[in-house]
Amino acid sequence: MQARNRFADNAFKGVGCFHYRRDWENPDVTQVNREPMHAPWGAYENAAQALAGDRDASVHVLTLDGTWKFHLAARPAEVPEGFWTPGFDVSGWADIQVPGNWEVQGFGKPIYTNYIYPFALGKDEAYLKKPTLAGGDADERLLMNPPYVPEDNPTGCYVRTFKLPAGWAGRSVFAGFSGVESAFYLWVNGQAIGYSQDSKLPAEFEVTAALKPGLNTIAVQVMRWSDGTWLEDQDYWHISGIFRPVRLVAKPKIHIRDWFVTATPNEHGDGARYTADVWLKELAGYADHTVRLELFDPDGTRVAQADGRQALRMNWGARHEAAVGFSFDLPSVRRWTPETPALYTTVLTLLSPEGKAVDRESCRTGFRRIEIKGSVIYLNGVRMIFRGVNRHEHALASGRYVPREHMRREILTMKRLNFNGVRTCHYPDDPVWYDLCDELGLCLVCEADVETHGVNGILSNDPAWAAVYLERAVRMVMVHKNHPAIVSWSLGNESLKGPNHSAMANWIRYYDRTRLVQYESGGPEAIISDLRGNMYAPPDTIMNMLGDARDTRPVVLVEYLYQIRNAGGGMYWFPELIERFERFQGGFVWDWQDKCLLAKDKDGHEFPGYGGDFGEDLVERTVPLHMTCNGVVLPDLTPKPVAWEIKNAQSPIQIVAVDAEHGKFRLRNRHHATDTGGYALAYELLENGVAVGGGRVPTPAARPMTDAAFELDAKALRPRRKAGAEYHLNFRVTLLADTLWAPAGHEIYRTQFALAAGATAAPAAPAPVAVSLSSTRNEWRIAADGFTVVFDRKTGLIHACEKDGAAYLDSGAVENLWRPQSGLDTDPHWGFYDLWLPLTPGQLTRQVEGVTAFALPDGRARVEVASRLVAKASPYTVRSQSVYTVSGDGRIRIEAELDIDRGFQHVKRVGLGLVLPDGFETLEWYGRGPGENYCDRKGNTLAAVHKATVSEQHFPFIPPSECGGHDDVRWVRLTRDDGRFLLVECPALFHFDARHASLADYWHAAHDHELPRRPQTFLNLDCRHAGIGGNMSWSTAVDDRHLVPAGCYRFRFDLQMG
Repeated sequence: MQARNRFADNAFKGVGCFHYRRDWENPDVTQVNREPMHAPWGAYENAAQALAGDRDASVHVLTLDGTWKFHLAARPAEVPEGFWTPGFDVSGWADIQVPGNWEVQGFGKPIYTNYIYPFALGKDEAYLKKPTLAGGDADERLLMNPPYVPEDNPTGCYVRTFKLPAGWAGRSVFAGFSGVESAFYLWVNGQAIGYSQDSKLPAEFEVTAALKPGLNTIAVQVMRWSDGTWLEDQDYWHISGIFRPVRLVAKPKIHIRDWFVTATPNEHGDGARYTADVWLKELAGYADHTVRLELFDPDGTRVAQADGRQALRMNWGARHEAAVGFSFDLPSVRRWTPETPALYTTVLTLLSPEGKAVDRESCRTGFRRIEIKGSVIYLNGVRMIFRGVNRHEHALASGRYVPREHMRREILTMKRLNFNGVRTCHYPDDPVWYDLCDELGLCLVCEADVETHGVNGILSNDPAWAAVYLERAVRMVMVHKNHPAIVSWSLGNESLKGPNHSAMANWIRYYDRTRLVQYESGGPEAIISDLRGNMYAPPDTIMNMLGDARDTRPVVLVEYLYQIRNAGGGMYWFPELIERFERFQGGFVWDWQDKCLLAKDKDGHEFPGYGGDFGEDLVERTVPLHMTCNGVVLPDLTPKPVAWEIKNAQSPIQIVAVDAEHGKFRLRNRHHATDTGGYALAYELLENGVAVGGGRVPTPAARPMTDAAFELDAKALRPRRKAGAEYHLNFRVTLLADTLWAPAGHEIYRTQFALAAGATAAPAAPAPVAVSLSSTRNEWRIAADGFTVVFDRKTGLIHACEKDGAAYLDSGAVENLWRPQSGLDTDPHWGFYDLWLPLTPGQLTRQVEGVTAFALPDGRARVEVASRLVAKASPYTVRSQSVYTVSGDGRIRIEAELDIDRGFQHVKRVGLGLVLPDGFETLEWYGRGPGENYCDRKGNTLAAVHKATVSEQHFPFIPPSECGGHDDVRWVRLTRDDGRFLLVECPALFHFDARHASLADYWHAAHDHELPRRPQTFLNLDCRHAGIGGNMSWSTAVDDRHLVPAGCYRFRFDLQMG
């Protein structure tokens, strides 16, 4: 009989062969000889080690991480015969690092897809159906034919040796693989051990009988595709191999196999109920052993101890008759919340009949109660607010393998951005992630590795797949059940809904009554999901859901505020909905980080790559190739501009004005467990954007989920307000002391209130200074003492402007209706892309209809330019009238009128563009800042005088995108090192951006390293600028008030050279 790992097909093999189907194409075979799932083991040597909880510290644990020998075969049938035997020569094979994906180590290519399966169409293979022979086109989803996969199925062969510790004699040894994608066989010393699939959960095998003293050989065969792939259709990279740690664990023959701890605070008072069930390896005499349970508080003090044995009589109706059970009440406990992650430690010791400690295990324990009462989710009796984010398990350099220190950095960054929860989209994570979230404080939605987006709900309703669905849910719960951070189990993602989900949900509910169960796809009923979590529901839909008396489940958005390019507008809705509707309890932003992999350009330089950057044969064909770049942080965890908006909008501390002019305010504390005693509250009074006073205010005392009033006598700071001056009052809330996740002084929240301005005062108009006007065939030249402006008679644009021997303008002012792409128009057929396409660089032709110049009676000169903007791909036009009034003291007034044909519907911006020569690098403005902002995303920015550089205005979005905008601006000044400056003012608030790349540069660049950094400064001045988009939902959503409708616009900018 042929070895199971090499079956070339699924054909009947004849006499003596019952099993002839390929394991990796058979949903009835998800494992062979795999151990039942259990809580992670530490096999600790002593009590101190168990209390410390480092599962890799014991001498009974041997890591197999490191360098393995590796060979990549094209398909399972082509793996080298007998490579798993000790005598096979692998000296000529390549080296590979474990853990790690083979595609990121130079073997094969990564593949990105959104929801289509990573299988080529048009092949005559079993994985593709032929629904019709009549020649009609069928939906791609109906062409897919689970459980079969392509014949070209890259197969990784791993081999390494290890020395068996001498002290392991007489113990049972288990080989544990924390994550392997997508299916694998295991051999030890040439002996077949087992098979497993289910990529994102651990697989463990007993290997005792195959081991020998001294040097041993372990071999693994990993298939890239398997029937499990049909359940792992996440919007993500398809990358393969042994991507999480591998280790051997030696346990006594009779050992602690599993345990389940529940630690639930009482509904009233400070006490709590503690229970634990412990299962032993049931070999002869196991019930003669004693289990000792000890509970230690966060300070390491033992607060409870009990001994127990397996009962020898059945207890009718008991939930866990085969377990050693413990239960007791504690009079007072510290409760676990994401703000106060108080961790107790449960230590289990197995005592032999002679009383000797033979095995030890432990886990962290958190006392917390998550429940739904009156259609509201409560954590420890306090209304829960999820300030969450979706997180894929990913690192730029290593793909699916994420080092522990990188995880810690992720959590610290999340908490500094005021996130308190994570959805482990769309699969269970490395066990280390859960440990860190327990320790540092993040609530988790632990999600099953089930997504069938590419075949919709076909498998969710297929009884043949029911056991596979249920198995994935059961195994997830069994391994992660003891983590206090997990408050909800998710049944997976985007598989529509079916009875298979109902089976998952109700098994979980019965087994674990301490957590919620949730699912979103297909609008599941309460039998499947305890809450409603509609993806990307806009605010109106959310309010309709909350007003639907037929379904009063809590509303928690499993995905919202979709990120792609630059996006994230409308986050101001979040605190409003939280305050208005008790049943609206937050959600999880999509998503955490840009999921790039390192690619190389033609010169061998590395850059963050996305789909199509690796020369792969199959690329995503339905969505943008850069759709992996959905994060609120870059691949290196640098927060994007939207991250600061999210941070401020979801801050658990908020300040609202009761009567700002009279200094009356209210502080809202929306923490679950902490009062306001750990915060400092500072204020600052601004006059025309400059601080003229400030200090500290005693932080109002507010318990969790309460408000506190406070007052500030702002008038006393500035009793007499200057005529014509603006006044603003800023507040900042910061940490008073270091925490687990941030240092003292870290800002939690900021806000600003406009105060009454001083008496109206008309600005003094500067006296006009006469100029001379002359012309040539090609130019109009306007000159005064030391000042010259030259207009091109053909284009009507300035093409030179000098004062006192220094150049101030290279060109301008060109009409501007376009900006670099954002989440509103990231790719063809996405959002407003097609609508705005006629406005893109190269698509809009400027036709000048007339240029005239003449002297004014006051000595100044005026240039009038009439033009028309004609789109190649649109019948509509834009009529433009620009009037330049030039004074000899270096002032130019630009008055513009743009009449945009209503057929355009709406545009990105309405304004003018100037190009400044090299040297104008220092940037100052009075408007919102310091970070970029747009009309629908400016809550974290303050109106003030800000200073930066032009270079700092570009943000390296992947791919290059709209960035660096500033709204509500009064003036902007660009200055050279020698003090020469260009000042722009406007009688109305305006929007501007200044960068070292042109709009056309952004349009043509697919990656940041392809974007030119030019010496010139490209300054864009807008009377209207569209929102960045998002409306707290999908990136293409935008509130109508943040659009720029087509129509007639009149505006003015005053330029001063100094």
